[in-house]
Amino acid sequence: MITPVLDLDLIRCFIEVAESKGFTAASRRLHLTQSAVSLKIQRLESLIGSSVFQRTSRTLELTPEGDLLLAYGRRLLALNHEMLDRISRVADTGSLRLGVMQQFGQQFLPTLLSEFNRTHPDVELSVEVGMTGELLAGLESDRFDLVVGAAGRSGSSFHEDRVLLREKLAWVQSTQTALKPGTTPLPLVLFPAPCGYRKTALDLLERAGRPWRIAYSSASLPSIQAAIQAGLGIGVLAKSAILPGMKAVGPKADLPPMPDVSIAIYSRRSPSNALTGTFATFLAKSINRMAK
Repeated sequence: MITPVLDLDLIRCFIEVAESKGFTAASRRLHLTQSAVSLKIQRLESLIGSSVFQRTSRTLELTPEGDLLLAYGRRLLALNHEMLDRISRVADTGSLRLGVMQQFGQQFLPTLLSEFNRTHPDVELSVEVGMTGELLAGLESDRFDLVVGAAGRSGSSFHEDRVLLREKLAWVQSTQTALKPGTTPLPLVLFPAPCGYRKTALDLLERAGRPWRIAYSSASLPSIQAAIQAGLGIGVLAKSAILPGMKAVGPKADLPPMPDVSIAIYSRRSPSNALTGTFATFLAKSINRMAK
């Protein structure tokens, strides 16, 4: 009898479902569809020849085999992490050039860079914060090794490596000088073109037939936030970028709903720096841990 070799990706998926007590929650944490998670669990059950979950209409419980698999699976993932960490510590020396979008850079980057510096002291990082379009142009021209920016972009020499997180966009205004419903034209506080948030906002307003004007524009996130707080107009921000003195615009303003947005890691199709994989994996694991 040939002993099957278990894919660690299936083990990780199983652990996420077990720890989150459901397929829906696990799919969000893994950035997969619920059907994709179900297929992975079915594949795992087929390989081990046993069911790992007892499914009822309300609960999801582990079978005895599932309990055993959970204990061993955690040990396997821990051993995998230890092995990769030991190898990376030996191999990870050199420099890495990063381009990071402002929204991610302001909220997450300082903490993550500090942690990376502690665990990879021989890697020299250089970081430039800017707008996604400009950063990706820098990736094309070999100014950066990796870029963290708004997902969904494409280029001839780079690709979207993986999605780091998803956030909700919101129309945002000052808590002190809220605009009156029906204000026309709508004064906007936006990043300059080619910002994706700006394009989304203007496209939605055009389709809704809502007149608008640019009241304030800046490439600096703190400047945009300050202008919104001062009541110069309505801005568009990820909810994580809403500061005290701001609030999401209520339904009475009759503005079109904003979509979710994703932030992704981009790398060149033919990477010239071996550290890109190390840092991309570190970022993905760190964001996933922070989200739990």
